[in-house]
Amino acid sequence: MARLAAHSGCEVRTGLFPAVLREGERFDAITFNDVFEHLPDVSAALRSCMDALAPGGLLAINLPDARGPFYRAARLLARAGIRGPLERLWQNRFPSPHLAYFTAPLLRRLAARHGFHPIYGSALPSVAVRGLWPRLRYDRNASLLASAVVFTGTCALVPLLPLLPPDISLEVFRKPATSPSATSPR
Repeated sequence: MARLAAHSGCEVRTGLFPAVLREGERFDAITFNDVFEHLPDVSAALRSCMDALAPGGLLAINLPDARGPFYRAARLLARAGIRGPLERLWQNRFPSPHLAYFTAPLLRRLAARHGFHPIYGSALPSVAVRGLWPRLRYDRNASLLASAVVFTGTCALVPLLPLLPPDISLEVFRKPATSPSATSPR
């Protein structure tokens, strides 16, 4: 992805957030697209976002939602002794596994504790058939047959997914335009 973005003329830095930021650098927006759940310290990440955002800046986070049908079904299967689907959702044995699962309300409470104000929340489509097969095959521990069964089952469920709770949440927050200490009397 970095090569594609750089090839199109974008400035690209690779590395871990916030280590790749330059001292004093400020942004109007910071986004985490399916990344936040991989971070080892989400509170530290939110503090870094607050420091790196310009006053009034936006923070957008989309991530898997633990209230979704895929996660709930995987938890039920794990209770019955079938752990594979839940381990796949946590991306165990992947280079960057999920370290946390959130719900949208939990994410809003966490962001509020760090001074962010929620301004928008929505669900994103759980599954896109386009690109699903390569995503399933990314897990080299899954057999071709298992991947085909999951692919077929998921494709059959796609028309029903809008009727179920969201599997992916998008939350957008705003950094206050001024710090509370700057406007409150002492």
